[in-house]
Amino acid sequence: MDLQHHVTSPTHQAVATLDLVITFNDFGVEELKVEPPGVMSDHSLITCSLLVHRLSPPSFARRVRSWRGVDRDALRQHIVERSIGRSPPSTATVDELFEMCDNTLRSIADQLAPECSVKCQLRPMRPWFDAECRAIRR
Repeated sequence: MDLQHHVTSPTHQAVATLDLVITFNDFGVEELKVEPPGVMSDHSLITCSLLVHRLSPPSFARRVRSWRGVDRDALRQHIVERSIGRSPPSTATVDELFEMCDNTLRSIADQLAPECSVKCQLRPMRPWFDAECRAIRR
């Protein structure tokens, strides 16, 4: 993208343009006012309004479980009653044990805290916090 310089008059007592307002070409600047230099300092006071368009954040669905409502004693009882609450078979491989544990815990979770879908919106931390900033943060 190309940049655009908006101040066209001198901004210093030495008749030079030292103070700048630079934006991308497609970024709107309104009410740009350059006060004469020498009023408050040897530089001009520059004021303007920048048009900032806030886009609505994208929404997406997440699958969640409500673990807060789960009775811990009931959870413990379900685990004890199932195969993962007992000693594993000596002939089982690691992969079989993992699959057995995963399937059993998912089954218990489905009974005690069923999944539900919630709608979420990705909200940037600040308007300038774009995808590039998010990638750097991660």
